[in-house]
Amino acid sequence: RMFIASDDRRAIAAGTPKRGAIYVMPIRGAEAVSARFDATAGVPAAFHPHGISRFVDAAGKTTIMVVNHPKGFNDYTGTTVEIYDVASDNVFTHRRTVAVPGLTRINDIAATSADTFYATSESDLARGSFAETLSLVTESDRTGAVWYFDGTAGKKLDGGIGFANSLALTADGKTLYASG
Repeated sequence: RMFIASDDRRAIAAGTPKRGAIYVMPIRGAEAVSARFDATAGVPAAFHPHGISRFVDAAGKTTIMVVNHPKGFNDYTGTTVEIYDVASDNVFTHRRTVAVPGLTRINDIAATSADTFYATSESDLARGSFAETLSLVTESDRTGAVWYFDGTAGKKLDGGIGFANSLALTADGKTLYASG
């Protein structure tokens, strides 16, 4: 099965935002399109997903974590990480909302347990600000960073990354790759 974070950014840009979704789809070619369904059951109500990560523990229990920009991709204030437990029938149970002070503009996430994760913060510059626009033209913004959330608090691990973006954790959990 595939877990897909989906958001209609064109509708947000047009001023007619629709709630995003996490689709669960079986991996069976053309059948998958008709079999997709939003597994979040409408929780939280303001949901505009971005990065997504899956964690499976030793007993086979699946956890899905997803970056949520509740105001849409144009306004990252109030960004959270939503944590869901996934039942064998692919039904999600919303377990927790995490907001990490200082961790702004979360782009991607890599789950390391059912409650811990790495995240990228793409920039400390205000979204849509003159400073951000100038930095995009000059490629001068190096305020992106990788953070770690240990289940109770977040900590910046590495900064100085130009537009910190995607994360990938190796299967053994020993190496984390980040793109900038």
